[in-house]
Amino acid sequence: MSSEQHTLAILNALAEVLTCPHCDTRLRFGDWECPHCGKDLDDTLRRWAAHLLDRLNALPH
Repeated sequence: MSSEQHTLAILNALAEVLTCPHCDTRLRFGDWECPHCGKDLDDTLRRWAAHLLDRLNALPH
């Protein structure tokens, strides 16, 4: 596995713009609740993390 490929995949994932599924407010790194409407973001963050793991697991071994 190329650690450079994994590093780039992680950096690209961190550059993605996440928004609140309720009010579409742009989220900041570290937000667990929407700063605008207060909605819990646990499900949104779990989906993002699962997608990142899928991308990392799809990289060549």
